Amino acid sequence: MHRDVVRALLARGKDVRSVLDEGMGGRDDVDVLRHAHRQGRVVLTRMPTSARWPITAASPFSASST
Repeated sequence: MHRDVVRALLARGKDVRSVLDEGMGGRDDVDVLRHAHRQGRVVLTRMPTSARWPITAASPFSASST
C-alpha cells in the first residue's frame, strides 16, 4: 500500500498493520487472508493478482481450483 494511504489512515486514528508487521512476509495470499480474517481485519492491496483470490461463500479463503 502506498505510504500516503497508510499515513492518512494513521492520521485518522486507524489501526494499520502491514504484512511484515504481522510476520507474514513472503506468505501465500490465502494465508494472509486467513490471518486477517482471524484478526477481524481487512486486506488492502494494489496488486492486480488479488482479483483472482480464491474466495467462495461456502469455504472462505479456500485454495480450490476452478
